[in-house]
Amino acid sequence: RTVSKSIGPTCPFAGSCEVSKIQRRHCPACRLQKCLDAGMRKD
Repeated sequence: RTVSKSIGPTCPFAGSCEVSKIQRRHCPACRLQKCLDAGMRKD
């Protein structure tokens, strides 16, 4: 859903969130960025 929107999620903490199994729902923007950094494609 995020990729299909023209406006992506924004991080309220300037992209410095820790994405872990416990806190992965805390910041969708950092979670998406971690997926893209790992090689996930937007399509």
